[in-house]
This record gives sequence, C-alpha cells and structure tokens, in this order.
Amino acid sequence: MATKLTPSVTPDAGITLIELLVVITVLAILAVGVSLTAFGSGQQSAQSDKETFRKQFNAARGLAIQGRSARGLNVGPTGLSTAVMKKGDWVIKPILHQWSGTATISRLGPRSKQDAPDIILLANGQNTAFDVIFSDRRSRPQKCSSDGWTGLICDQN
Repeated sequence: MATKLTPSVTPDAGITLIELLVVITVLAILAVGVSLTAFGSGQQSAQSDKETFRKQFNAARGLAIQGRSARGLNVGPTGLSTAVMKKGDWVIKPILHQWSGTATISRLGPRSKQDAPDIILLANGQNTAFDVIFSDRRSRPQKCSSDGWTGLICDQN
C-alpha cells in the first residue's frame, strides 16, 4: 500500500511582525556599522599613509641589511614604489601603495644619480636624509623624517 505524502503547511504559515522587525533591526545595525567603518577610515588617511610608509621603510631597510645590497623607495605625490640596484643601475618598480591623501618629500642632500630613488637604504643601516609629509583634507599633516643615521622618526599621532 502506497503512502501518500502531503506537505505539512498550515494555513497560517508566514512571517510574523516580530520576525520582520528583528530582520529590519539587524539590517539597520549592519548598515550603520558599515557606514561608520567607511567614515572612520577616511578620517585617518594621512595617519594610515604614515603607518604604511613606516612599515615599507622598515621592510626595505631590513632587506638592504640582510641582502647586503642597497634598496630604494620613491615617494611620489600619489604613491610609493620600491627600487633595487641591478648591475649598477636602479630599477624602479611599479607603484606598491597608493596614498589615501598626498605625500611630499624633501631630500636633505643631493641625489647621487639622476635615476636614483628618493630614499636610498644601504646595507650598513644608513639611508638618505629626508622629510616626508602626508596630508589630506580631513586631518592634520603627518610627518616622517630621518637624518640618515638614527633611523626613521615619525609623528606620534
């Protein structure tokens, strides 16, 4: 004898008003969280650019010391790129990081070569003396600098 399967749907099946309110509340909380995250990250763009520069500077410095070969960083108004020395010439790589705002570099000494990067990091831990200022329209400018001997010094904010 075959058993007839019938769906067990009751006539009052559906979404209750309370379930609908819970879903709308959860979606509203998620939307506010996303908008605050986007707003908050835009507020600190000069500071995040400074932190990115600090990390890349320290990484390039470490690579120069460990690899016993000069490394370089180019700080453009819109982005940061790296450079390596190959057969006596500098090879500038494409932009590694786009700035959220703008960056301005001031070298505190002459360039060794016309095609040399803005900042040269040597195997002995020394580097080119410079000042870099990161700015945007929403926050105060952030500064990193080096005299070439004592390493990188950045604003504490």
